[in-house]
Amino acid sequence: MTPTVSDRLLVNEMLLSVESENPTPSPAYSPLLEGTWEVVYSGTALLTNVWQNPNSIRAQVANRLPAELIKTSPLSLTILPDQPRIEITSEVTVFNS
Repeated sequence: MTPTVSDRLLVNEMLLSVESENPTPSPAYSPLLEGTWEVVYSGTALLTNVWQNPNSIRAQVANRLPAELIKTSPLSLTILPDQPRIEITSEVTVFNS
């Protein structure tokens, strides 16, 4: 499902409204973020475009195969304590293998 412009605006407004309530100092550097997260929504074009952009490599390959032959898992983002700090993964199954 691709979010609409109004969906994106609503989510961004909600995030801004709770951001000031966060008690964690420097949350982007907090070890509380470390771990693996399933990406359900991304306001970032980079993460969204990896799977939804019709020009992406994944889309180009997938569009040449019948839909039942290729499956992708949800996008996972892993935040690590050391560099490289972020890994983004998804599993792709082709021909049920």
